[in-house]
Amino acid sequence: MVAHLMISPELRSHLEELAKEMKKQFGSQSQFQENGVRLSGSKLKRGMVTWTSESLSVELTLGLMAKMFKSQIQEEIERQINVIVVS
Repeated sequence: MVAHLMISPELRSHLEELAKEMKKQFGSQSQFQENGVRLSGSKLKRGMVTWTSESLSVELTLGLMAKMFKSQIQEEIERQINVIVVS
């Protein structure tokens, strides 16, 4: 979980950009909801990003092949989220 101070529409906009990047890198699909986004795909079996006015939470289940790259995937997602939170 990451603490943030962004208002929801601004955060959502940044997360939409992150979802586009994840689609490019991992072939994932995204479905936005009020305060969350569901992720799915072959490399990323399922995932959920949720947010409140105070925090951002990411939960992912990787596909079999992607598990070999877990640390690289985790580092990239953390890097991108840190960019969102800092901006």
